[in-house]
Amino acid sequence: MFYEDMVASKSNVREEIVADAMKTAQKFVDKSIESRLDKFKINVFVEVKVGDAREIIVDSAKQVNAAAVVMGSRGRNAIARFVLGSVSDYVTQHCPAPVVVIRSGPMPTSSK
Repeated sequence: MFYEDMVASKSNVREEIVADAMKTAQKFVDKSIESRLDKFKINVFVEVKVGDAREIIVDSAKQVNAAAVVMGSRGRNAIARFVLGSVSDYVTQHCPAPVVVIRSGPMPTSSK
């Protein structure tokens, strides 16, 4: 019995941690993204989900009939993309909506 109680307790703790993390993430996303885009009259759909990012992004785009998907890329080299996979590569191949991938890089400096 002790082992079963321990496993059940760990499961409950994990669920509580995930739920708390999702609430925190949703609040952050709501404040930082939606408020910035609202002033430009851009409608966005923001939702925090847990799972395989590739499938979640494609499925979400299908569900809401997204006009476009904009996502970032860390700019991994070809070997890292092959071994680890690339979320942006998968989404561009499987998403019915147009996908814009913004590659990360150093911020441009102003020349004075």
